[in-house]
Amino acid sequence: MRILILGCGWLAESFAMDMKHQGHEVWASTTQYEKYHRLKTDGIFSFIANFDKGSVLPDVLMPGQFDFVLNSIPASQKNSVSGLETRFQILRDFLKTSNGPNRYF
Repeated sequence: MRILILGCGWLAESFAMDMKHQGHEVWASTTQYEKYHRLKTDGIFSFIANFDKGSVLPDVLMPGQFDFVLNSIPASQKNSVSGLETRFQILRDFLKTSNGPNRYF
């Protein structure tokens, strides 16, 4: 199974490692270069993506190529409402313009 994780924070990273150990192909986005390198070292296909700035996924990653997409992009009180609207509009547009999988979480 091919799994795409959008927003690989501490919880999603644990999920990614579990799925990798079960033999699944895992791709994960992060905004941190240190985590990008750590995930790559652990065998996760990682990439930098910032949904606040419109920097979405590389063109080679279309959700239709994945069996499962986990949305773990955070929303917190430190974000403004307009900032969160932008963040999730970019994510929504990405998912709507693809022939994505049947399962989004």
